[in-house]
Amino acid sequence: MFRKIGITLLGLLIIANFAIFYTPRTPLTLQCCDELEYYAIAHNLSLGNGYSIRAHPPFLPTLLREPLYPLLLALTIKIGGDSSLLLAQIVSLIILAASALLLFMLSREILPRRISFLPPILFLLSPRVAHYSWTILSDTLGVFLLLLSLVLTLYGKKRQKTSFFFLAGISFGLLTLTKMAFVLFVPGFLATYFLIRMIAKKITSSNLQTFRENLPPYFAGALLAGFIIVLTPWIIRNAILFKKPVLTVRTGQLLDERTRLEQEAWHLPIQRHAAVPLWFW
Repeated sequence: MFRKIGITLLGLLIIANFAIFYTPRTPLTLQCCDELEYYAIAHNLSLGNGYSIRAHPPFLPTLLREPLYPLLLALTIKIGGDSSLLLAQIVSLIILAASALLLFMLSREILPRRISFLPPILFLLSPRVAHYSWTILSDTLGVFLLLLSLVLTLYGKKRQKTSFFFLAGISFGLLTLTKMAFVLFVPGFLATYFLIRMIAKKITSSNLQTFRENLPPYFAGALLAGFIIVLTPWIIRNAILFKKPVLTVRTGQLLDERTRLEQEAWHLPIQRHAAVPLWFW
């Protein structure tokens, strides 16, 4: 059943954004700072120059972007060669179709079954979603990991399995390594969890007591453990290279490296422009 739904959702997204398949983008059509930064890091990773944004030696390491999407993009460059951006867009389509499937799984748990198919369809037909499917940005991967984290958390509670919460923690960690802003999700979840447990001790409401019984503390501990395990290697790497245990930077280094990126000539092949679906505007 899920296979049929997945194929249907992927088909909807392809129909909604068919321009990808007849006008592949090229590096020279990257849109300004964000896309060029992701591509520059991925390009260096694919050539073995390390996690650097520099166009020329020395390839100094950077903290400018979270690592997960550049690693995925580097893989598409390695596999796709001259068609790497087209391949990256196709991967984005697949990720968005998988996101819609996860959204359908969430909808089935929250909404009446007769309308549970509506959120993923509206998601795939959204002009904004179609827009991000042809940009070289981490947003599509971030959406997928966020939905995966929520599905794993929900299934962990429903099936009372610690392993689901551990996997949810890993997924939240990967989400943070895609978009640093989501680092607040785990502390927020844990704070809400323990606050409700404290309230449940004071109030005899059957719903709160059921919540307290069905979500023992080791579930939250498993989620936190998975989260820390994923983030630790990246934090250690940053502490060694930059003398600071941080995830990324958005201040001085960002301005300095963006200026350097604009000054260094990134000579990239082929001058063709991608079509933007007219209905998006």
